[in-house]
Amino acid sequence: VEDYVMAMQARGPRNDAWRHVCPQVNYLYHPDTGEQLVDRILRFEHLQQEFCGIARMLFEEDRVLPRRNSSTTVEWQVKLLTADDRAFIADFYAEDYRFLAELP
Repeated sequence: VEDYVMAMQARGPRNDAWRHVCPQVNYLYHPDTGEQLVDRILRFEHLQQEFCGIARMLFEEDRVLPRRNSSTTVEWQVKLLTADDRAFIADFYAEDYRFLAELP
C-alpha cells in the first residue's frame, strides 16, 4: 500500500491518479488561505439518502444517484492488509480520520 501511494504522490498533485489516494481533507480547505471550500460532506454509508436531501432542496424532488464505474474486482481488501499497511494508512490519512471523527 505504501509503495503504491508514494508512487502516486511522486507523480505530482496535478496527476489524476494522485487525487484518488491523497488525503481527502486536501479538498476541503484552500491550501493558501485555509478558507473552507465545501458546504456539505456526504457520508458514503448514507450517500443515496443524503443525496436525495440535496436533490429535494435543489430540484424539489428525489433523484437517484447513478452507479458508474462499479467493479466486481476488489484489489484492496481489509482482511489482506498487513500490520505495516494498516500503520501506514493510519499515519498517512490521520488528518482524514480526525476530520471524519468530528462529523455529526
